[in-house]
Amino acid sequence: DQGDPDNDGQSSLIEFVLGQDPTAAPSSEADHGFHTAPANGGIHLFLNQRQNLAASNLALTLEHSVNLNQWTVIDSYDLSAVGFTINAATSTQTADAYGPIERRSFELSSPTQSAYFRIRLDSLDE
Repeated sequence: DQGDPDNDGQSSLIEFVLGQDPTAAPSSEADHGFHTAPANGGIHLFLNQRQNLAASNLALTLEHSVNLNQWTVIDSYDLSAVGFTINAATSTQTADAYGPIERRSFELSSPTQSAYFRIRLDSLDE
């Protein structure tokens, strides 16, 4: 569903995939399912992902760019493959009425070049 009943600018579908409640806007930056923040001179990357997306014929992909034109897929969340040193990483499990959600957090060293991240949601039916 591409609707946005909470009027926060994110579709209900992406909020569902990121383990959020599509009917309530996030109350803080930390409640967003995907965001970055400064951390110890580097970058802190946060990503929540609802588990078993393939059962819904969906796939979530994390991508990185240094120029916003060319994007590199980060396979299996291996951020070292795109030049980052991972100083710390955590992964915790939670659940809501729709099933399990994995909450990932990565503290990355400061990049030597610009660092942009995005998520891409694809339908496995196409």
